[in-house]
Amino acid sequence: FCNEFSADFLNIKENDENYFYGVLEVEKHHMMEGFLFCNLDYQRKKNFTLRMHELLRGNEAKGELDFTKWCWPNMKALGIEYCVFPYYYTIKDFSNAYLNENYKKTILEARENPIIIHYDAWWGAVKPWDYPFGLKADLWLNALAKTPFMSDYTKRMHTNESFYTTKMAEQHYFSSVKSSKEILFKTPYLFFKSYLFVVFKERKIHLRIFALMGGLVKNFFNKLIHFVFLMPKALVKRVVSKILRVLGLHGIVKKILIKLKLLKKG
Repeated sequence: FCNEFSADFLNIKENDENYFYGVLEVEKHHMMEGFLFCNLDYQRKKNFTLRMHELLRGNEAKGELDFTKWCWPNMKALGIEYCVFPYYYTIKDFSNAYLNENYKKTILEARENPIIIHYDAWWGAVKPWDYPFGLKADLWLNALAKTPFMSDYTKRMHTNESFYTTKMAEQHYFSSVKSSKEILFKTPYLFFKSYLFVVFKERKIHLRIFALMGGLVKNFFNKLIHFVFLMPKALVKRVVSKILRVLGLHGIVKKILIKLKLLKKG
């Protein structure tokens, strides 16, 4: 609720012969069920509940709005300001918009001074208590901030973080206001753009990978040099030394090598 509505309610006469007042749908004799002024006195006089039960038994309801259609002509229209969808704020020209003809002349004024904002997912708006960044979610948040329940809401956001992060990711990539064409072609681009930004610019993961690869290559070559050049030399020394000891020539060869200055004492 954005504005006062009691004046319209009080203007309904006591002898009024309408079951209810509501916002007209595009189809004839249909009303949106989001908000209704119900004339309970007249409904009781006409045994409204019993009549509806009889209609339900004899007719299979095919849609949500069939109920209001059965009440025609005993219903009257409210202004479009009683059901302003956030999606309306994205439209510049309402001449071809999906909107009852009766409202196309008043929609711009209603958009500036809505009585009720209807956050209907079918009309491109996620419920603001589930996704606080959607179309016109600020109106709901501002209203909530004036109540004692704002702290409860923010606490729930922290305790149920996974739900909100999932909902935000879903709306970021698959927003209900995007066309199927945009989701099919632009969403992959948007994802990889974000992915590459985080990987290469924000976290610089590629530099870490290069550093890791450089370390692995360095360790590989160090071990290769050890096994190819250093280890065989040491192995040959041990083999020759053992053979000379077995033959009893170890001492003689050692003295000769020392004299030739090819081996140090000790």
